[in-house]
Amino acid sequence: MPYAANSALVTKAAGFADFFTPLYTATCGTITACTLKVSGCGSAYSTGNLAISSVGVVTAKQNVDAGYEDTVCISCSNSHGSTVEHDSWKVTQAPNCATLTAGSLTDKVYDYDAGATTTTVYAFTDVFTNSKTSACPVTSCTLKQSDCSTALVAPFDSLMTIEGSTPWTFKISQAQASGYPNVVVCYSCTNSGHTVDKQITIRQKINCAIALNNATTTIKSYADPASGS
Repeated sequence: MPYAANSALVTKAAGFADFFTPLYTATCGTITACTLKVSGCGSAYSTGNLAISSVGVVTAKQNVDAGYEDTVCISCSNSHGSTVEHDSWKVTQAPNCATLTAGSLTDKVYDYDAGATTTTVYAFTDVFTNSKTSACPVTSCTLKQSDCSTALVAPFDSLMTIEGSTPWTFKISQAQASGYPNVVVCYSCTNSGHTVDKQITIRQKINCAIALNNATTTIKSYADPASGS
């Protein structure tokens, strides 16, 4: 089950019937007592993430920050002292993976460079901190428009890229002869369903040699990609 900040317990078993079918209840009585034991059905379970009622209703915590995976033995008895056990029953709660935070970014200005088509702007670790890298690894990073929800449009979807795996490096091309003005993009990363966005402004200067020496060159003016123009 997922982590939830709510301290309310979650029902994981509705009663002993989820585990056992009592026979001869008219003569031997139905189940009247249930307890939790550790896996193997030896000693009593004492971790505290799970609880059981006398009739086998099992409830579980859902707000354990680190998460847990508890394997237990369900032990129930009838009124005549007969005991039956169901071993290796597992309850898992995912950790709280709202662990990404974003630091401050410095806006970038780049000169035109025909050979620099994969210039690194930032790697994930330059931008974000993940306090649970093992339990809650980053699963994706994308670049979006300044609204942090819409995909980049041409030409920025080819001029600005991000690697498809760790370290999720944000790269740009400096080979746009006409340059591009202050473009606000959103560096967005996700782990276990939690997404954190960080905006950054990128500008690449035009190739002034072409602007001066080639009267036929058209110098384009690109707006914020969120405008689509």
